Amino acid sequence: SVKGPNGIDVASTADIAAAAQVRSLVDRTKWLGEMCCQANGQENEAEHPLHLTVRKAHVLADSLKVVTKLDRSELCRPWKFEIIDKDKTGGWKSVGTEDNWVQSLAEKMFHSSMGLWLPGAVGGSAMRINPASDAIPGDHLLYFHFFGRILGKALLEGQTIKQPLSQHLYKHILGWPITFGNTRKMSVEVRERLAEMIHGFFDVIPEPLLAVLDVEELELLMHGRRDKALL
Repeated sequence: SVKGPNGIDVASTADIAAAAQVRSLVDRTKWLGEMCCQANGQENEAEHPLHLTVRKAHVLADSLKVVTKLDRSELCRPWKFEIIDKDKTGGWKSVGTEDNWVQSLAEKMFHSSMGLWLPGAVGGSAMRINPASDAIPGDHLLYFHFFGRILGKALLEGQTIKQPLSQHLYKHILGWPITFGNTRKMSVEVRERLAEMIHGFFDVIPEPLLAVLDVEELELLMHGRRDKALL
């Protein structure tokens, strides 16, 4: 079951099982979002956006710092990113907002200069975790926890990321059985990074609620084919 901040059940095991049997993915996705907000204490405040300010030259670093400090209730509120930059006098001014913040952050996270992700072996499109990401400056595990929160937020708000992840990563998020081939190829380093990413994801989407989705549905919802998924 999933409990709210007051310790009362938001969704019982029976509720989750019943929701998983609903044929319409539209209805299941809507139910998932409603339960997430209730579980995070945002049932009555979801319409009030949380304003987050980041510097134009440091969008990723500032987003990391801000998002990793948010509590569960703030993770469920709509986010509005405001980008600021220095003006001619040396002061700060607003230079716009970032509406497609998920894709913008994902592109920065996936960039080869970050050293966090690698293109997949098959076709080079599906991204996989870089086992050597600890070579980057700073706390590389914090980046994966942050990215997990971004993925969870994307699912919650119906935003998409163009670059897909290797499919076995979705299986790990959902707690599905992993084939021997996937397990054999996963190093201790990759497992460590994956665990951080999943923990970040669960900060936004409580793990039991994900039982209403399967692997293909999760992948479709998150990577640019949401309209097709909701037909």
